[in-house]
Amino acid sequence: MSVAAATTNETFRDRLLRRDLLLGSFGVELAAAAVPEALAQSGFDLLIVDMEHSAFGLDQVAQLVTACRASGLASVVRVSDHSRSAITRVADMWPDGIMFPGVESAEQAQAIVEASKYAPIGSRGVCPMVRYSALPENRYEILNDRLALILQIEGRAALAQAAAIANLAGVDALFVGTYDLSQSLGITGRVDDPRVLEAGRELRALLPETTALGVYVWSGEMARQWREAGATLIAYATDAQLFLAGCRAAASAAREGVPG
Repeated sequence: MSVAAATTNETFRDRLLRRDLLLGSFGVELAAAAVPEALAQSGFDLLIVDMEHSAFGLDQVAQLVTACRASGLASVVRVSDHSRSAITRVADMWPDGIMFPGVESAEQAQAIVEASKYAPIGSRGVCPMVRYSALPENRYEILNDRLALILQIEGRAALAQAAAIANLAGVDALFVGTYDLSQSLGITGRVDDPRVLEAGRELRALLPETTALGVYVWSGEMARQWREAGATLIAYATDAQLFLAGCRAAASAAREGVPG
């Protein structure tokens, strides 16, 4: 994204807080610029670059964030933990948002906001990065306003604290990790079980109007159900799952009508 776009146009965070429908996918296995380029050309809004389950190094994550910016696609990086160093190194890549796994209390959420935002909101470490140098003098205010913070709710303990977490200043969205939530509910892997969806409905009812609800889905029907439940940030499958589906469809089409 250009400096002009960063300072004058609406941002991913603007759209998130407005609860626009935003479609993304997780980047977990394919560290290639073609991934954000293909997603952008296909009508997706964002790529969630994963550092929790992937083998991506920091250089690969930075390259994917840059490729997203060049493609006109928003980038959200899911960090592996809540430590200040993990947050700072990702935030300085200038993604549109950061996602935090396994948040279970308002105290954890407050520490995340503190480490992610510059003063007066937090105490994020300041470094004169070249990528920030063309911004106006109020660059740190701009960077605070632009960075979306998305916190994952993945278990019973987190559900009980969800309202307190969501009402903290600086928390822009809560994201349901359907697989981990299913495990916490005693139905491991059954992400399409009605009890998982019902937990999502209850969560949406607790959230302030400006706090978005996000979720991971793996089918069109699942996406429809969660949209009806109030989710507006939909992460559909992963990069490799989309690639596999495309490969299967292509092989099927190419073989159709070909004698065995």
